[in-house]
Amino acid sequence: MHQLSRLRHAGVYCFIALGATILASLPVQATPARLHSLGGGDFLEDDHNVQRWYGSLGDYPNLIRLEAGHFTLPEGWHDDNGYRVSGPGMGAHLALDQAGRWGTAAFFLNGRGDDVDPGSMARDRMGTTWTAMWSPSLGKLQPAFMIRHGNDTDETIMNANGANPLTRNWDRSRTEYGLGLRWDFNEGAYLDLAGELRHHREQTTVADSVVTVSSPEFTSRGSYAVRSRAFIRLRPTLALVPLLEFLHEDRPLAAPSPIVGNHLEGSLFKVGTGLNWFPDPDHFLILSLDYLHGEADFLATPSGGAAELEDRKRWDSVSFTLGFESRFQYWLTFRGSVRYEPVELSESHLVELEDFATFMVNFGAAVQLGDYDLDVAVTDQEPRSVAGYYGHSLFNNPATWVTASFRKKF
Repeated sequence: MHQLSRLRHAGVYCFIALGATILASLPVQATPARLHSLGGGDFLEDDHNVQRWYGSLGDYPNLIRLEAGHFTLPEGWHDDNGYRVSGPGMGAHLALDQAGRWGTAAFFLNGRGDDVDPGSMARDRMGTTWTAMWSPSLGKLQPAFMIRHGNDTDETIMNANGANPLTRNWDRSRTEYGLGLRWDFNEGAYLDLAGELRHHREQTTVADSVVTVSSPEFTSRGSYAVRSRAFIRLRPTLALVPLLEFLHEDRPLAAPSPIVGNHLEGSLFKVGTGLNWFPDPDHFLILSLDYLHGEADFLATPSGGAAELEDRKRWDSVSFTLGFESRFQYWLTFRGSVRYEPVELSESHLVELEDFATFMVNFGAAVQLGDYDLDVAVTDQEPRSVAGYYGHSLFNNPATWVTASFRKKF
């Protein structure tokens, strides 16, 4: 319990820093590979974060992006359990007129929804996902509107060698409606606000050669997220970035049987502060600290019965991240980061659950030739955009992951 007390004290310190400062910095172009090599993107200004901070879209018009997703050499886009967790993607930002009166629009298509998940407490592993965004310019205000939709089907064959094989199918979808706002206070400070409402749909079907049994179509509109961050320029080369986030989940989950419905009720609170240092145009250093508190209840509802609690999880974590970027040649940049994260957790169905800590190391490089950028990152854990698991770490799937991204400005 002493560690939990220390974690909570660290969270209080982060909250004090958040309340004491509201922050700003100059925009910097980036891709998913750059963010992964620097240990994350919430405390950076970059074009890829328009998928999470929608109001920043107007600052990044007229570019095309191709993404390879993240993969391992033995398993490709799959984890060590055979689940596909990533995939290729593409997107484009376009200024609708030269004067900027009509703002900026964007469209993205991703082979796996997890790559553009702005924050969840369960991994949907959604299939093909598209995102459409529009951000008009209203002087110092840049509002943004977002809609995202993904769907997926999955099939498992059981008793494949038997006379009457059994097939289990899942059919699911996820639709999000998001709003964002970038508010320029003055030349040295601006604020980002963002959030979304989510609609989930899940259905399970089991069939053999004689009988087909389908579950009801479970739906939910009870999941939402809100977050804010600010950038304040402390000095010409120094900026502070406080962040505050709350995420609520109330949604169905994939069920192993059509006669049982699975459900998740949970919440996540995150508070943190980042420090950006630009000693000169060729070097960049980022230091960040954030605290997470998560709660998740997993419920099972038998057909015609009442919901029963299957598992209850609680966790607290503190994440310390240090990242650097250095231009080696005019066309070549190197990057890297380390992250240390102690986690205290509890689960209702585990008696001897132990706290743990993870240490993550990331490297990356970029080739930049005019308006063309190619970024590559190598990480020793799977890079994820999902906000809620046990802190930032996917500790049960250690591997070496590679990410590659290409961008062209026009």
